[in-house]
Amino acid sequence: MADYNKLSSEERKQTEPPKQTRLMMQDTTIEAAQEILKDNPNGVLSYQDELSGWFGAMDKYSGGGKGAAKDRAFWLESFNGGSYSTNRIGRGSVFIENLSVSMLGGIQPEPMRKLSEDGSDDGLLQRLIPIVLRPAVVGRDEEASQAVFDYNSLIHNLWELKPPTTGGIMPAVTILRFDDGALVIRKDLEKRHLDLQQCEAINRKLASHIGKYNGIFARLCVVFHCVEHAKGSLPATISEATAQRVKGFLHGFLLPHALAFYVGVLGLSNDHDALTSLAGYILAHKPQRITYRDCMRGDSVMKKLKPRDAEVLFEQLHGLGWVTRTPAPRPSTQPH
Repeated sequence: MADYNKLSSEERKQTEPPKQTRLMMQDTTIEAAQEILKDNPNGVLSYQDELSGWFGAMDKYSGGGKGAAKDRAFWLESFNGGSYSTNRIGRGSVFIENLSVSMLGGIQPEPMRKLSEDGSDDGLLQRLIPIVLRPAVVGRDEEASQAVFDYNSLIHNLWELKPPTTGGIMPAVTILRFDDGALVIRKDLEKRHLDLQQCEAINRKLASHIGKYNGIFARLCVVFHCVEHAKGSLPATISEATAQRVKGFLHGFLLPHALAFYVGVLGLSNDHDALTSLAGYILAHKPQRITYRDCMRGDSVMKKLKPRDAEVLFEQLHGLGWVTRTPAPRPSTQPH
């Protein structure tokens, strides 16, 4: 860029400016991020060692609520990818072929709780995938394991990986498709996620986060697919086995962390006590079948429940995978 700036104005008109190739950015405003992203259609990683600073910068550099909303809208769009353009009198026009940013950062529970309470409920928080860490333990001075070197090799192989080709010609847009078995898994998960979204009565933000799971499942399938074929050519079809592994990762790892975050860190709604009492009753007594009558045998919190309140709790437990509702012989029969 320094050499480009030394050119005369006439020479600059005939010369394309050098591209700022980047893989990662850290402390940045959205205007600076736009300048980086216009030259990086593959997207970049935004690494934030302290996410509280990233959230706070939206207010710091934006002069209040309206500017912060503009910043949040930019980061919301960067989650989806796709083309993006800005037009300003001073800066001129900026066209971004693919506005795609991956976010990685850490934050302590207390500031995250405050940010959640004070921030705008626009879905930005729900697009982040939370991982709740255990308390720190005494460290060990050990040699790096082979996994570290394998991971470094994997990243290099993924960077070199080429998209599928058709007839020897690389397409402008790469389309990956599920095979029939993977489509069945995707369809089953879609129904499961709809059931889980009934958690809205427990925590509205958790329900909104789970609403992103269909898209997250597809993204993870692409990632796993690329990882599994990082050393060779990339097939255009994602297999049932890959989709099954992603399903296990999404529901066996990410979902428990999401529950720990939205329930343990951000807190549940007013029926938290009743829900945990009912769940505790199931864990303690291990019944094969549970009804409203069983609530009358529980603790003081459960005994205060009215039939409709208990039914709502059963529906929430059904969405969370604790119970399965069975058909009643008559419409007037209480749920089992």
